[in-house]
Amino acid sequence: MEKLVLIDGNSLLNRAFYATPVFTTKDGLPTNGVFGFIKLLFKIISDKNPTHLAVAFDVHAPTFRHKMYTEYKAGRKSMPDDLVVQMPILKDVLRLMNIRICEKEGYEADDIIGTLAKKFGLQTYVYTGDRDAYQLVDATTNVCFTRKGVSDILELSAANFKDEIGLVPSQIIDLKALMGDKSDNIPGVAGVGEKSAMSLIEQYGDLDGVYAHIDEIKGAMQRKLIDGKKNAYFSKTLATIDVNSPLDITLGECILRKTFDYAVREKFVELEFKSLLDKDIYEKPNTTANENTEIKEKKQHIVKEIFPQSVNEIVETLQNSATHTIALDWREDCLRVCLPQENKEIEDIEYVLPIKIGLLDIGFYDYQLTPILKVIFEIEHCVILYNAKEVMHRLKEVDVECSATYHDVSILKCLADGLGNTDSLDFCINYFSLPEKNKAYGLAYLYEHYLSALNEEEKRLYEDVELPLVKVLFYMERQGVCVNTETLNELSE
Repeated sequence: MEKLVLIDGNSLLNRAFYATPVFTTKDGLPTNGVFGFIKLLFKIISDKNPTHLAVAFDVHAPTFRHKMYTEYKAGRKSMPDDLVVQMPILKDVLRLMNIRICEKEGYEADDIIGTLAKKFGLQTYVYTGDRDAYQLVDATTNVCFTRKGVSDILELSAANFKDEIGLVPSQIIDLKALMGDKSDNIPGVAGVGEKSAMSLIEQYGDLDGVYAHIDEIKGAMQRKLIDGKKNAYFSKTLATIDVNSPLDITLGECILRKTFDYAVREKFVELEFKSLLDKDIYEKPNTTANENTEIKEKKQHIVKEIFPQSVNEIVETLQNSATHTIALDWREDCLRVCLPQENKEIEDIEYVLPIKIGLLDIGFYDYQLTPILKVIFEIEHCVILYNAKEVMHRLKEVDVECSATYHDVSILKCLADGLGNTDSLDFCINYFSLPEKNKAYGLAYLYEHYLSALNEEEKRLYEDVELPLVKVLFYMERQGVCVNTETLNELSE
């Protein structure tokens, strides 16, 4: 079944901006509104599975309503600067996603949405934080109203509208005609509030019905309505969404492609939207367009699986290798060892040693890894690790000392991007689209990448402070802390 989703871009970006905690890129660019909007966009796509989708925006120019009434929307607060700079970023992201952006000078996003909802005749879902859109609800159009932030959504349909709102969709315009709208500076009838307007519409059906029965309305209310009749009908015109706006947009232009170009992922990397990078929604990268991929394509690698009966083979290989740098990734289920070759034309070799978890598993017990680990860590090698301190603890359990020179990519990453070292190696490998099954090879690549990203001051900080501190912390954790139990007992009491 074909379904169309129409999003009020200004409204949802504004909601996302205030609902999402403030954060910026390392360069200081605010991005919380864009992030919140894209998160909601992915949720909408997941929930509704639309075949077509478009995002409508207001244009910074007078609309036909402003020409009718110069005070229209007067007094509205201007966008905060941190939100203003995010509007073009959002539009860039949407263009990269091939999502149709709809704008029309002289018309508001509401008019564009209303026109498209009625033009195509598909089952349509309108996402907005503006109650004006309530009037669009009918048999084929549902309005999904963001009540709070961007997660609390009230979906209004022809079936539930009366129960939820108390009126039918067409009466929303008449309600605004009487009570006005402070947010849009629509005057309405002076002295008529929401409760009174609601009561009048419920009793007489619409604005015409109210004035057809004006003699039945007594007292001050009658006088207010008579004096404000001109304003009431003028307000109704201002509040009515134009569903016949002159839009040159075809349904084909709104087709939603569920797999996005790899450039979208690259944009998310640039914006530091980490949680969006591991989604299975991106096409394979174009090797001529992606510099990370281009580097990796030039460098080939071989993977060899090693079992206990071949342990001497890898020990001899490590002892006799002309390569003194080794990248090592040690998991619960396997040990991966990569020998990066200095000659870029020679293939890197990665050895994968499965570790026995269950009794019937094929692979090594931890103690069987000791001869290999001793060759790596007790001979003059340079070992590349991720979170070196944790590796040192595991080495201690198999009686291996870390006397080799080592590097810690998690620290290099922290210094290079300033985002802390809480990200896992798996995240970094996914971040750079490195081979997920060859993590030691990926670790060697990450070492070169992050080291080259450091300036001279950062390199000195890494070599003189951060890296030596790893062993200090390791020994502290092994040794523990002496405490006076008597004093602790006294404090407890």
